[in-house]
Amino acid sequence: MTLNRLNQNKQQSRGRALPSLPLIAPEETKRKTDLASSKEALPRRCIATRQRQHRNGMLRFVLGPDNVVVPDLEEKLPGRGLWVCAEKHALEKAVSANLFARAARAPAVVPTDLAQRVGALLLKRSMRWLGQTRGAGKLRLGDFQVKEALAQREVAFLIEASDGTTEIGRASCRER
Repeated sequence: MTLNRLNQNKQQSRGRALPSLPLIAPEETKRKTDLASSKEALPRRCIATRQRQHRNGMLRFVLGPDNVVVPDLEEKLPGRGLWVCAEKHALEKAVSANLFARAARAPAVVPTDLAQRVGALLLKRSMRWLGQTRGAGKLRLGDFQVKEALAQREVAFLIEASDGTTEIGRASCRER
């Protein structure tokens, strides 16, 4: 049964007669979705290591109006994206050699504390995600709750405090 016939049946059952919608050729629909999905699947090239990776493992930077390099972790700022692997040594290499200017093909001013800014932004974003997880009731805190979640295999990932004991989490993960 075609889409037009389904629309006509729905309209008639409601007691109204509305003009039917034109059909879209399946080839046009397929082409549009292929372009959208291929855009998302394109790997980005790191300006420091020259490796191609998916955008999830990279950090995006753009040049501001005054040619200052600005981190764009949300990937929403306008301008050409300059991508760096989400590794400290790659970011330090890009900053020290001013690889942003070469990649942008324009003069770029790199703040001296760019690595610290990126670290602070990543920390802020991580804390926001943890807050959202806690608000949704999915965050487990404390020895008992963590052990119980591990036993029920409800753990997506485990975050340990740097000053906490390592026996609880690692032993429980090894058992599972």
